[in-house]
Order: sequence, then structure tokens, then C-alpha cells
Amino acid sequence: MPDEIPSGLTIRVYALIINDLNEVLVTDEFQLDMKMTKFPGGGMNLGEGTIDCLRRELREECNQEIEAVQHFYTTDFYQKALFWENHQLISVYYVARLVEPIRFRVSEKPFDFPLMENGNQSFRWVSAENIIPEEFTFPIDKHVAHLLNVYLNRKKLRTIKIIGPAYPYRGGIATTNERLAQEFASMGFEVELETFILQYPSILFPGKTQYNAKKVPEDLKIKRSINSVNPFNWIKVGRRIGGEKPDLVIIRYWMPFLAPCLGTIAGRIRKNKHTIIICLADNIVPHEHHTGDRLLTNYFIQRIHGLIAMSKSVLTDATSFRKDLTLGYCPHPIFDNYGERLSFESAKRKLNLDLNTRYLLFFGFIRDYKGLDLLIKAFSDERLQKYPVKLLVAGEYYSSPEPYLTLIKELNLEDRIELRTDFIPDDEVNLYFSAADIVVQPYKSATQSGVTQIGYHFNKPMLVTNVGGLSEIIPDGVIGYVVEPESGAISDALVDFYEHERITNFETNIVEEKKKFSWSNMVQTFTDVYNQAKSKGLEKKLE
Repeated sequence: MPDEIPSGLTIRVYALIINDLNEVLVTDEFQLDMKMTKFPGGGMNLGEGTIDCLRRELREECNQEIEAVQHFYTTDFYQKALFWENHQLISVYYVARLVEPIRFRVSEKPFDFPLMENGNQSFRWVSAENIIPEEFTFPIDKHVAHLLNVYLNRKKLRTIKIIGPAYPYRGGIATTNERLAQEFASMGFEVELETFILQYPSILFPGKTQYNAKKVPEDLKIKRSINSVNPFNWIKVGRRIGGEKPDLVIIRYWMPFLAPCLGTIAGRIRKNKHTIIICLADNIVPHEHHTGDRLLTNYFIQRIHGLIAMSKSVLTDATSFRKDLTLGYCPHPIFDNYGERLSFESAKRKLNLDLNTRYLLFFGFIRDYKGLDLLIKAFSDERLQKYPVKLLVAGEYYSSPEPYLTLIKELNLEDRIELRTDFIPDDEVNLYFSAADIVVQPYKSATQSGVTQIGYHFNKPMLVTNVGGLSEIIPDGVIGYVVEPESGAISDALVDFYEHERITNFETNIVEEKKKFSWSNMVQTFTDVYNQAKSKGLEKKLE
């Protein structure tokens, strides 16, 4: 939500005119004493429908009729109107074609008019390969340009296979894969998830169960076929997928244990000399190191064409294995599939928490590298005891609980820490985030974290440590804090948060900051890396 409710609503309608050469029509204008590059269209009048508005605007601007009008996009985030005080802007975009031959002058260069005077305008065609979102003036147009890039280039890239965890497996990686598949599908791609029949042997799995109790996602195609410990299975799966010849295979990589399995499958697929294989990397160098990690990861890395990382530190790690990899960077998109934010009171009631107590949240699987011990020590700071605040720990132990329980007892914090250490199902995630004032990620090492992107979805201030890629996505002092991984630094930030009541200001800033983390941006990154790999002819080369 914005910091104040807008007093008015402005609706604008735009045309994405695409010709037979796969080019889109762009208008360069001088209006309101400024230069602007945008799509043709304008404001809707009272009593007008959106398509009626579009037809009128094209008659006024171009003296042209349009046909084959198909809805493309309507603004799905809050955007303040730039030229109207306290108004919210909604923009609607349609794909259309011109009915008759062009009646207006088309230029070869932008702003092709003699004087920068209000009302001057010129038109030009921009090819699909040359649409640069940053060249558009307004925020929503920039976003639509990203989406249009994917739309216009999808003839080259049609079929996609995503290899990695998915239903019935649980956890953030599975959720991300499913959400990414939904985004590709919403843009017209044919996408299928290929997941495991055996992901981890029970002896290697630290949690209570690997499986999710939620319903089968009805809008996704999911095939279970991969056995992580059976080499004959790897060869069989790789040969089958290679024979299917998908245009793009995305392989999720997060731990060296799976490198032989995923690397063998990738090697078999690329023998078809058609498929581009891109890794979506959570980690290249794991948080918890073991002998042989680099050897295993290298086996996998040598068998892919490209890699997309969600933090810059992972990009750096990837180049230490291969300098010639085609690379892309896209921060982890927002997890927008966990429901709506509730009021503090409603969430606390549903969780049976004290309504008069405020909560800071540690969320997710509890592993040693995530630094819960640092947060417990920070929370023992005497300065925090004067506030009606408790620490809410929500997540399953993936390491021994004893050191944490012992520390809580030693610091006499039993009454000030609420432990909810079972696995948190998807339909309860919104309760924990809605009940919290601030989300704390006191990690000792990290690349990126899905928890941060859940926090963004629920507009929650966040405290992260200055490790890995966490500081890349949390602007310090704007929507939260970036501190060193030390208990004293964590407690200082928490004291500042409560002493100066930062919550309202941080939440207001999050509304704007979160626009950077869209799923369409990730799809765009994949299509960019795919196109780069295709232009180099990498699919024709064997490792």
C-alpha cells in the first residue's frame, strides 16, 4: 500500500502496434516541457471503454484504424501518477495491427522534429532484438518493454523443461521452480517440470519429511523421473529429454551432491545439438564445505551452456570454474504466492500469540550457517527488554536443536522467545510474516535468500547481515538494516528500529523498492541468456 490513499485514479490505454517484420511502433514526443519515449496511446475519458479509448487515440495521433486488438497487460503494481497530484495510475496495453497502409511519417531516428516544443511528435519502428526498456521514459512502459521483449522473441524459444525440485517436494527451491514455470506459461511458453522420484536418501536428509502436504498444482505439468543416486537412471532420463528436443532446459543447482546426477543428464541432453542448457544457481560454492565439492561442481559446470545467478557473489564463484560461460544476473523474484497480508491482530490470533506483544521473526529451516545463535545473543541485550517484544522462531531444525535450546536457557530467554519449530506449510506463511514487525536474517554466510523475497511480498522491514548477496537487495536504512554478522551489531539495529519507530517509514519505502523483483524480469533474463547462447552456436558444440 502507498503511504497515503490516492484521491483519484488515472487510466491510460496504449497500443503495441506490431508489423510483419516483428517490429513495434514507438512514439517520441515533447510534451509538458520534457522529452518522452513511449508507446502510442493516452488517457481514457469518462464514459469510454478501454478499447474505445485506444481506437480514438490512434485516430487522433496517427489518423489510423486498428484491428486484432488483444489484451496484453494491465498494471499489477502500485504506480503513482507523475503529472497528477495524489493520483494512482493504471495503464492498459493491447496488441494491435494497423488496418490500412501507414498514413503517418515514420522516422529512422528518435525525436525527428526540428524544435523541442510542446506537441511535437515522431514515430519509428523498433525491431524485437533492439527493444531496450531503459530507453522508455515511464516506469510502466519500461516494465511492458521487458514483457514485449519476451513476447516478440518467443518464436525462437517455445518449449522449456525445468529440472529440479517440484511437487510433491517441499521447500523454497521447489516453490521457486513452480512459480517460474507459471510465469513462463502465462507468457505463452510450453513448459514442463521434471523432478525426482528420489531426491535425497533418507540418511542424508536432515528434516522430518521431504514431502509437501499441499494439493497437486493443477496448472502445471510435472513429471517425476529422476533418481539422484542411480547412474543408469541419469543416462535414461538424459536420453529421453534429449530426444524430446526442448528449446531450453533450465537446471536448478544448489549442492554438489547432485552434480553427478544433473551433470550426466545435462551431458546427454546436449548431444541432440539443439537444446540450450542454462543453470539457475542458488549456490556454486556451498555454505557448508566438504571435500570434493569443487570437483563435483566442476563436473556439472562443464556440461551447461549458460548460468543465471541470483546474487553477484554466485556469478563470481561460477567464473572461477569457467571463464567462457554465458552469464546472467537476476535477483530472486518476490514470492507472491503465499497469500495476502493480514492485520497484526488477526495474524496473532490465528497463531495464538499475545495480542499486546510485538514480534521480530526468524523464518525458515534452521541450519548453523543461518546464525540463529547470533540473534539469540543479540536478543538478550538489556536495551531490548524495555520493549514488549518477543523473538518468534518459525522453521524446522535442520541441525541439532540442543545448542540453541541451551543458549536460550543460559540467557534466561525462555519467556521471551516463541519457538514454532515444525515445518511451516505454505498456507500458514502469511500468518507468521503478518504477525511480525521485522524479519531478521542473521546469516553467517549466504548467497541470496528466498526469505527476503517473502518479506518483500508482505511489505516487512528486514535486517540482514553483510554476507554474500543479501546486502545487494536490502538498501541499508531505507527498508531495513545491513549489519555485520555479530550479535552486537544486530542488537544495535533492533534497538534503533524500536526506539525510533522505523516500521512505518520502512514499509512505505518497500512499496517502491519491491518493483525491481518481478518474475517477468527473471523470464527476460533467461530469454536474454538463451539468445546469447544461440547467437554463439553453443548448442552445436559438445563438451
